[in-house]
Amino acid sequence: MELLSNTTFADLKHNAGEPPIWGDRNTIFGIITGWVLGLTSSSAIATFYSLQGIYDSVQIFALILTSVVHISAENTLNTWKKLFLGTVPNILALNISVLTQSIVFFTIFQIVTLLLVLYFHHATDRFVREQPMHEGLVELPEAIKGRGWDVLFVSFLLIILYLPISTLTVHGLVWTSDFWPVPNPYLNATTFPPQVPPLGPSWEYRDPLDFCWTTTMKKDSLNWAPFVVIFSLFSFTVFTVYFPVRLWLTIRQCLPHVDKFSELGRLRNASELEQEYQRLLVRDSNPLSFLYNDFRRTWGAYKSIYLVMKLLALLTVAVIDPNNCIFRNSSHSHINIIRQSVLLVETVTALIFQSVLAPFIDPISNASEWISRVGYVATSFVGLLVATNVKGSDVLNGPVLYVIYVLNYGLNIYFAIIGFGWVRLIIKRIAQRLDFSIDMFSPQLDISSNSVHVKRRIYQESVSALLLASPSCLMPKGQKVVYNEPSDSSWPPYLMGFMGSPAERHAENLKIMREVGADAYKRGVDMYYGPKRDRYKAAQRRIEREFVGPDAFWHPEGVGVKGCSHYFGNAWWIPFPPSVVLRYDHGPVVVLTTIEELEAFVAQNASLAIEEKRKVRLALRALDGHIVVWPHTHIELVGARAWNPFGGPQYKIQTTTEYQSCTFEIKRNGVASWNGIQLGSGFNIQMQYSHCLELDGSIIGLDDDFNMTPQLAQFLLLNRDLVNDQHPILLATLDDYRTFMRKMAKWKREVLSYRFLTTVYGSPSNPETVIQTVEDMERDLRVRDLVVNRQDAFSAAYERLKTVAASRVRTWWYLLWDDMWRQNSSAISAMRLHETDFNPQYPTSIAYRPLPRAVLEAFLSQRGLYAGNGKGGYIHVGFLNKVYVRMSQIAFNGASRSL
Repeated sequence: MELLSNTTFADLKHNAGEPPIWGDRNTIFGIITGWVLGLTSSSAIATFYSLQGIYDSVQIFALILTSVVHISAENTLNTWKKLFLGTVPNILALNISVLTQSIVFFTIFQIVTLLLVLYFHHATDRFVREQPMHEGLVELPEAIKGRGWDVLFVSFLLIILYLPISTLTVHGLVWTSDFWPVPNPYLNATTFPPQVPPLGPSWEYRDPLDFCWTTTMKKDSLNWAPFVVIFSLFSFTVFTVYFPVRLWLTIRQCLPHVDKFSELGRLRNASELEQEYQRLLVRDSNPLSFLYNDFRRTWGAYKSIYLVMKLLALLTVAVIDPNNCIFRNSSHSHINIIRQSVLLVETVTALIFQSVLAPFIDPISNASEWISRVGYVATSFVGLLVATNVKGSDVLNGPVLYVIYVLNYGLNIYFAIIGFGWVRLIIKRIAQRLDFSIDMFSPQLDISSNSVHVKRRIYQESVSALLLASPSCLMPKGQKVVYNEPSDSSWPPYLMGFMGSPAERHAENLKIMREVGADAYKRGVDMYYGPKRDRYKAAQRRIEREFVGPDAFWHPEGVGVKGCSHYFGNAWWIPFPPSVVLRYDHGPVVVLTTIEELEAFVAQNASLAIEEKRKVRLALRALDGHIVVWPHTHIELVGARAWNPFGGPQYKIQTTTEYQSCTFEIKRNGVASWNGIQLGSGFNIQMQYSHCLELDGSIIGLDDDFNMTPQLAQFLLLNRDLVNDQHPILLATLDDYRTFMRKMAKWKREVLSYRFLTTVYGSPSNPETVIQTVEDMERDLRVRDLVVNRQDAFSAAYERLKTVAASRVRTWWYLLWDDMWRQNSSAISAMRLHETDFNPQYPTSIAYRPLPRAVLEAFLSQRGLYAGNGKGGYIHVGFLNKVYVRMSQIAFNGASRSL
């Protein structure tokens, strides 16, 4: 208990605490992004998404800067102030036409946005494009680890700019009144179409209503409209359409991977998978996690969908508008009615979507979003009534609309405040609400003598606390806990960067159990220590020493592998559960786990035929990246070549180039670098004779089976000196790689064995048995000393477990008060004041002593926790009724005496 006074099990297993809100960049950016999206999608702000809005913003900026500067010609400092804070802002407000100036700003904004999209595209390549697979158990190259703050800022800026820039882009396509080079003639017009006098001579000026897709009314002036339209179309495609798609693909690849099994080896159901996903989100260090950490597992990429839904509403306002060149000749009243009708349908659909799916993790966020959607529906409905010119339109378009705005944004501010943890704690205290992490009153709750809940909460947590938090066993400070694991869980996880502490090994064992499940874990233990251990160790020894690396071979008996032209690839060894993972040069990944498969793998790789092919591959690897001798005559047709449909001679000229050497390269599909030498899968030979001439391995007689053909033998003979120089280096690198992996696996086993999880952690026993078991199977003195020196902790945990498991009633009673303490002690000061009476870590806790109702009422009243006959307070009559009805059902198990 004292070891966990200032930390939690999650912190210890990750060797990192949960960051505070002011130091958590993902929380900060997530909150700001949500607020900005809500603000930029409001109809009040949307009116500024225009060329005039850009112009006004720059003019206001120039006016503010100029007003705060006191210019004095006598002071050099004031001269510089005048230049940067007076002259420059006014240059921004160019003395040219407002339309031309606005188009300049429009173009600048679009170019900046497109550059940001280009950067985002390249920065997220590692998420959405198939990258060279990281193979083996070596550290991931720094170039592939990705970026941090830069990707975060670019993503944040693009999301903020998405709605206004996309709306402006559509304005440029439909040519709204912001782009018209004349004042809007339809405003306050008494006739339709409006009667407008000519602007000047017809040979010099356009017709007064011919202002669509033009930036000037003079016929001989330069028209920038084609540039604006083409540029807007390009921006609409690259930014408005492509960015949400790219964002969706990126987020889907960034979502945390959830282990299918719990630490007890039990398969998680949908609810447990969601709970584990939310736990992983707390410590997710991905720079883009602010985009998905608010949403449930199945809706992790909702932010991109959210962007598109917001955009649809703004585009409806921008496109279905009588003040653009598409609908300017239509009835303005009819267009307004159609627009508001479409908006109403969109907002109602979005409301239904939110009500049914509830994509946010937090119920408060779902409620806040639901209120926003209701506000959108109400605003759209009021707009439709105003468009149809019903009686009282002035009231609807004024006070009623303002009331909707105040209620909508006021409630959103309330939900934003209530979302903070400290505010929730205050509300919980005011409401005097009890929370539970499990359904205590469910008949499905496991309260048997072997209850997994009790075993985990009493015995397993004690063992984990000793291993993870004891000074002699804990992880080195600052060490990052990183696992090598596939996204599809096709092979077991492996702890990277092991530094020799028992806490690391215990955390890795728990991770393996969560990933592969209890059955697979037990099979691995049986293979290591069971009747077949001699067969297993013989296979393991040869695999680790001889066959780990890039030239391993595996051909499943009687089965072909799709996409494989040969069956060589890069193999690496997972120590536990024992597995060979092999990625074919041209094919999928296969995982061998049974003793029969491991023995067959050894037999195939030890055969003479495969050994000869491996020698060919090693000889060719020795030439990788070097200039080799291999003469080649290249014939190329040049000049014109006539086509004669009736046959006959054709005119042609050919040129011949003689090459004596080329650059020899092996192109790989995977990444596995050791001492500067690539060991990844893939064996595509490329012979680079010149910049324009590149040939494959067939030119040297290399076939798919790596047979020693006469042509290949001649090639190796010509380059034997280079092979002889590089071959020993390659072999030494492979040997060093295999030795390192073998020593690392042995080091892990010696620090803490894999069977510790099943024989000690998963099998509660008395202290004497635990000490004897650890003495027999553990070699690390830190673990052995820990068990001996903390015998009192093992004894207390075992006695607590036996006491609680004595009956079903005692088990349920313990779970009730243990969960009540865990979930509610932070809110109930009386429980903290009388901690020795409630905290199950103390032997005096009520959790170990089921009490009659009268005694319990007196006990709680003395400690200020019982509200008597009233319904107020945390614990009241109704709650005790539920407790003792459930205890009666458990005690009598359906007999006639049960209540």
